[in-house]
Amino acid sequence: MGGRRFGALDGGQDSIKFAMLHHIGVVTPENRKRYAEICRHILLPKIYLRSIGTINECYRIWELKRPPEMES
Repeated sequence: MGGRRFGALDGGQDSIKFAMLHHIGVVTPENRKRYAEICRHILLPKIYLRSIGTINECYRIWELKRPPEMES
């Protein structure tokens, strides 16, 4: 890591969006093993939220606001 991403704009920052996580976890579940293996090799701190219950608990503890598409 450490280098600039190809095609990145000057001053731009990469970010993780809910839609991207939804696509990885829900839309393309057949790729979960591949994504998990990629994630294991990334040398950044990470947490694994293995269920919707765990995700909900983290939202509550961290006082996060859900994206509009998830509010009911």
